[in-house]
Amino acid sequence: MDIWTAEKIIIFSFLLKGVCCRDFSVSLPEKIEALSGSCVIISCTFEIQENYDPYLTERATGVWLKDGMHVNNNQVFNSRDPGYMFSGRITGELHKKNCTTVFYNIAPNHNGQYYFRIEGHGILIWTYNKTSTINVIGSPPKPTVQLYVEQKEVQDQEEVLEGSSVSLRCSAESLCSSPPPTLTWSSTPRIPLSDSSRLQKLILISDLNFTATHHQHGVTFTCTITYQLQDKNKTAQNSITLYVQYAPKISSSSSCIRAVVPVCFCEVDGNPSPELEWHLSGRPVTNSSNTFISEERLSITGLRSSITLHQSLTNTSTLQCISKNTHGTARKLLQLPLFYLQFLDCQQTTVSLLIILALILVLYALTVGLGLYKMRQLSTKLKAQNEAADTHASLQLSTLPSEYETLNIKRGVCCKDFSISLPNKIQALSGSCVIIECRFEIHDAYDKNLTETATTGLWMKDGIDINKHKVFTSRDPKPDHFSGKITGKLHEKNCTTVFYNVTSKHNGQYYFRIMISERMKYTYGTNSSTINVIELAPKPTVQLYVERKEVQDLEEVLEGSSVSLRCSAETLCSSPPPTLTWSSTPRIPLSDSSRLQELILISDLNFTATRRQHRVTFTCTITYQLQDKNKTAHNNIDLHVQYAPKISNSSSCIRTDVTVCFCEVDGNPSSKLEWHLSGRSVTNSSNTFISEERLSSTGLRSSITLHQSLTHTSTLQCVSNNSHGNTSQLFQLPSSVALSVNEEMDTAENIILFCFLLKGVCCRSFSISLPNKIEALSGSCVIIECRFEIEDKYDKNFTETADTGLWLKDGTEENTHKVFTSRDPKPNHFNGKITGKLHEKNCTTVFYNVTSKHNGQYYFRITSGEDLKYTYRNSSTINVTESAPKPTVQLYVEQKEVQDQEEVLEGSSVSLRCSAETLCSSSPPTLTWSSTPRIPLSDSSRLQELILISDLNFTATRRQHRVTFTCTITYQLQDKNKTAHNNISLRVQYAPKISNSSSCIGTNVIVCFCEVDGNPSPKLEWYLSGRPVTNSSNTFISEERLSSTDLRSSITLHQSLTHTSTLQCVSNNTHGTASQLIQLSSSVARLNLFSVLIGVAGVALVVVLLSAITCICVIPQENQDDPVSVVMSSAGAATANQESIIYSSVDFTNCKPREVVSGSSLHADYVVVQDCSGGLSKTESSMGESSRAIEAQVIVSADVLTKQTQSKQSEEEPFIDSSQLYAKVQRR
Repeated sequence: MDIWTAEKIIIFSFLLKGVCCRDFSVSLPEKIEALSGSCVIISCTFEIQENYDPYLTERATGVWLKDGMHVNNNQVFNSRDPGYMFSGRITGELHKKNCTTVFYNIAPNHNGQYYFRIEGHGILIWTYNKTSTINVIGSPPKPTVQLYVEQKEVQDQEEVLEGSSVSLRCSAESLCSSPPPTLTWSSTPRIPLSDSSRLQKLILISDLNFTATHHQHGVTFTCTITYQLQDKNKTAQNSITLYVQYAPKISSSSSCIRAVVPVCFCEVDGNPSPELEWHLSGRPVTNSSNTFISEERLSITGLRSSITLHQSLTNTSTLQCISKNTHGTARKLLQLPLFYLQFLDCQQTTVSLLIILALILVLYALTVGLGLYKMRQLSTKLKAQNEAADTHASLQLSTLPSEYETLNIKRGVCCKDFSISLPNKIQALSGSCVIIECRFEIHDAYDKNLTETATTGLWMKDGIDINKHKVFTSRDPKPDHFSGKITGKLHEKNCTTVFYNVTSKHNGQYYFRIMISERMKYTYGTNSSTINVIELAPKPTVQLYVERKEVQDLEEVLEGSSVSLRCSAETLCSSPPPTLTWSSTPRIPLSDSSRLQELILISDLNFTATRRQHRVTFTCTITYQLQDKNKTAHNNIDLHVQYAPKISNSSSCIRTDVTVCFCEVDGNPSSKLEWHLSGRSVTNSSNTFISEERLSSTGLRSSITLHQSLTHTSTLQCVSNNSHGNTSQLFQLPSSVALSVNEEMDTAENIILFCFLLKGVCCRSFSISLPNKIEALSGSCVIIECRFEIEDKYDKNFTETADTGLWLKDGTEENTHKVFTSRDPKPNHFNGKITGKLHEKNCTTVFYNVTSKHNGQYYFRITSGEDLKYTYRNSSTINVTESAPKPTVQLYVEQKEVQDQEEVLEGSSVSLRCSAETLCSSSPPTLTWSSTPRIPLSDSSRLQELILISDLNFTATRRQHRVTFTCTITYQLQDKNKTAHNNISLRVQYAPKISNSSSCIGTNVIVCFCEVDGNPSPKLEWYLSGRPVTNSSNTFISEERLSSTDLRSSITLHQSLTHTSTLQCVSNNTHGTASQLIQLSSSVARLNLFSVLIGVAGVALVVVLLSAITCICVIPQENQDDPVSVVMSSAGAATANQESIIYSSVDFTNCKPREVVSGSSLHADYVVVQDCSGGLSKTESSMGESSRAIEAQVIVSADVLTKQTQSKQSEEEPFIDSSQLYAKVQRR
C-alpha cells in the first residue's frame, strides 16, 4: 500500500465519521436584535447522536433557558406550556430537528443569553451549551441610506454629475413586526418622489431612482422606517444630502438697460461655482476708463456680474457674457441699446423742433377743419335726397365681381365643430366605480337632429376601431361590455359616464363616439382619457395648521397654540362614500368634523396644543366600503409641542443621616435645573452633592444631598427654566431627629450592618466583571477589560508565578473551546496578551490582528496550582466589523446640545462635537473636519476615556447657513487605512441684510432694485416720502424669489414722483429689520431729452400721414351730386369707375319690416358679408342674420351707371357661391 492510498483511507474515514457518527450540536445566530413591543425569531436547527433518533418523536419538547443552563432556575419557555414565562411558540418541527422559535411582546427582561434544551421520549434529554444573545432595543435602529451613481455605490459626500443615473437605497431589518414595517421617502425642500420597495431576506429595501439635475443640488432626502406595534408606532430615520455638479446656466433675465450709459447684467448658476467674463466684439473686457465691471456672489452656486459701458462702445460693438466651470461653458449675446448722437447745442435743437411741431399742428388743424366743413355739406345734401325719396333696404343672394372683398365672420361665432372635453388621467380603486367627466360639441349642422331618443353614446378602449375596441354602449349593451351608465344627458352634449365594479381590466385609454341615428357617426379620436386602476387605496394627505397657517409636521408647536390637523382624500366614486376617522398613539379623546368639498373628503381635528400632546402620533384612516370587502389606507403625523417647565408634585426631601431632596421637572425644550440655598445658587462642595438624571428627552430629575449643618436655618428652592418660561418650588427641610431615640434598636442595626460589611470583606466568592459587548474593527486589536474575584481560601496560593489565565470561546469546555492561554500558547490559539496582573485579580486582555474568526462569546478561566481551577459563567461578546463605525456628530449652541435640524441664531456660540471609540488601533485614529462648500476650519482634539473627541468652535454667521460639516475618522491599520464619516447641516437664522447693489436706474421712468437676504425669508416693502407704496397708476412693484433666503424687488416710478420724494427699501423678518435710502436722480427728464425729441419727431410723422389721408378722403369730386349708391365691404374696395370714396358705417337694426323686400333694382349697390359655414340656403338669409353686430364700411360712389349695369348682370347670373350674403340698398 503506497502513501497516497493511506491518505485516501484516512480522509474517507473522517468523511464517514461526519456522516455516520453524528454528535449533539445546535445552529443558532450569535446575536439577535429585537425591538421592544414587537416579536423576535430565533432561527434554530439541532443535531443529536444517531443512537437517540428513535426517541425524537413528534411528542418531543423544546425548552429555552436564559442566562444559565440550570433547568429549574433558568427555564423561561417550554413548548408544552407556551405561556410558562415568556409568550412564544416553536414554529419549527422538533421531530425534524428544527427548533426555530418566536417570542412575542418583547420587553427589556428578554435581554440575555439563550440555551436550547431538547427533551425527547425516554432517555433523550440534552442541553446545548452554544448560546444566542438577544438584545432588546427601545428605539428602532436607523435605516441605512446608500448612494449609487451609475449603479456603483459612492460616499454620500461625493459630488454627482448632472445627468447621471442616481439611485438612493434605504434598507432596514424587518425585526419581526406584524404588519411588516414601511419605508417612506421625504425631501427638504419638497420635490416629487417616486420609489419602489421590496423585501429581500428579511431586509426591507426601498429604491429612489432618478436622473440628477441641478434642481436637486443641496436637497436632503430622508428615509423613515415605521414599525406598527400594538401600543404605538415607532419610527427611525436617516438622511443623505445630494450634491450635484453641473455646467453653468445663464439666467434668461440677463439683459441690458439704457440709462445715462448702458448697463448690462448677467446672472449665472453652476457647480462648482463658475467664472464669468465679458467679451466685447469677441475680446475679453477688464476694468478700464470705458468699462466698469462688478461681481456679486448670490449664493454658493450663483453669481451676478454687471458691466457699465461708455456710449462710444455701443454703436459697433457686440457684447457677450461667457461663464464656465469644470463641466462646461455657457454664453449669451446681449443686445446693446441703440443711442442717438448727442447734439452740440441742446437748447437750440429743442427750440427748432418745437417750432416745427407747432407748424405741423397748425397745418393739421386747418386740414381737419376743412374736412369737417366738406363732410357737413355732403351730409346736408344726403339728408335732402333721403327726404325727397323713400329709401329702403332689401336683401338678395347673388354673386359679385371678384374685386369686392368680403367680411369674414369668425368661425368660433357661427361655425361650431366637433370637440370634446375629457380628464387626462383618472385613478380608480379596484372594486369601486369610476366616473369619466365628459362634455362634447358637434357641428352646428347636426344640432337639430340631436334629440334624446335618437342619440347613442359609445366608449372604446385602447383604440378607435368600433368592431374591436367597443366596451360600452348606452343602447343595447352586450354581455362582454363593461357595466356602466351614461349619467349625463347626451342631447345636452353631456357624456359623463360611470363604470361599476372596476377591475384591472378597466386599465387603458378611453375614446368617446357619438351616433345620431344613421345621419351622423363621429369618434373623437384625438382626445382620450386614461383610467389607472389601483389595488390599494391611496394614502390620505395629513397637514398641520398652527394659528391657521400650514407648517411642517416636524416643526415645534407652542403650548396654547390653536392647532388644526387636516386629513383629505379623494372620494374615488365609492358607494357609499368613504369615511375618515382619527386615532392617536397613545390614545387621547378626539373630536373631528368632516365635509365634502368638490369630490375631496376633508376631516379637521381642532384643538389647543398642550404638553400632553407632545410626541403623540395622530393617524388618519380612510375606509372605502366596497362590495366584497373594505379597503383602508392611513397616514400619520407626530406633534411636537414646546412648553414651559413644570415641577412634579412628587418632588420632596428625605431625611436619613443626611438630607436628600429630589426635584423632577418636565419641559420642552429640555429645561435647566438649579438648586438655591437661602437664595443663593448651589454647586458641588464638601457640604452639598448634586446629581442629575435624564428621564426622557423632556424630563429631568436632580437630587441634592445636604450636610446636617445646612438644614437648620436654610431654605431650599428648586428652580427650572427653558426658552418658554421658568418655575420654582420651595422645599420643606425635615427637622433633626435625635439619634438617642430607640438607642437599643440603633445598636442592633449597627451590629447587623457591621456583620454584612464583614462578610463583604472576609467572605468573598467567585465573581467577574466583564463588558457585555465589545465592537472590534477587522485588522486592528481588541481589549477586554476584565476584573475578577475568588474565594478567600485560595488567596494564599494565588501568586504571580502560579497563576494562569485562559479564554474560552462559545462554550465553557476547556478542551473544545480554549482559544488563548497566558502560558504555553498553541499555534492555533489567538495572538494576544493578558496586560493586567493576574495576582492582582486583573485579567484585562488584548487580542491582536482581529478577524471575523474572533466573533463570539468569551469566558474567562483562572487556574493556580492544582487547587484553583474555575471557569466564570459571565461572558463578553466580541463583534468584529469590517467597516469602521461612523463617528457621532453633535451640535451644541451656547453649550447646550440641540438637534441638527434646529435653526441656529446668527451670533450664537456654536460647537460641533465629533466623537468615536479608539477601537484599540496600534496608532490612535485621527478625526478631521471638512465642509461643503469649503470654509476655513479650526478644531481641537482630545482623548477622554478611550473616546476620541474633536470640537469645532465658531460663532454662527449667515455664510454658514446650509453648510454641511463632515467629520471623518481614520483608523491606521497594518494593511490599509479604514475611514468612516458622519455629517451635519447647519441652518442659521439671521436678520435681513440689503445688498450694496440695490440702486436706481433712470430711463423714461425710474426703476429701482432692492435685494435682501435673510432667514427666515424676509418681507420687503417700499416707502416713498415715509409712506408705504403699493401698485398704482404711478408705481409698479414686482418681486422675484432668488433662493430660499434671497428676495429681489423692483419698483417703477413715474417721473412726477422723483423730484420731491425720498425712496426707502425696508425689509424685516423675525430677527430684525434692515432699510436703505435709495438716491433718486432729479435730472432724469434732462438725461432722457433725446428720447423725448425722438418721440416728438415720431408724432410729427404720424400727424403728416393723417393729414394726407384726411385731405384725400374729405375733398369731394365733380360728380358728388349724382344719385347715391351704398356698398358694404370689409376693405372698402371699389371698381375702377369709383372715383371718390367716403368711409362711414351702416346700422341695420332700425330697418322697418315693410322695407325688406326681394327683387332687383336699377339703382342698387351691394353690402357683402361672407359666411364661413360653407353652405347657407337662400331661405336661411335674412336681414337679422346679416345685421347681427356687424358694422361695415360704406362706400359712397357717384358712378351710378356702372352700378346699374352690375346689378342687372348679377340678377341674371345663377347663385354660384352660397357662402356670400349680399344686401342691397335700393332707392325708390
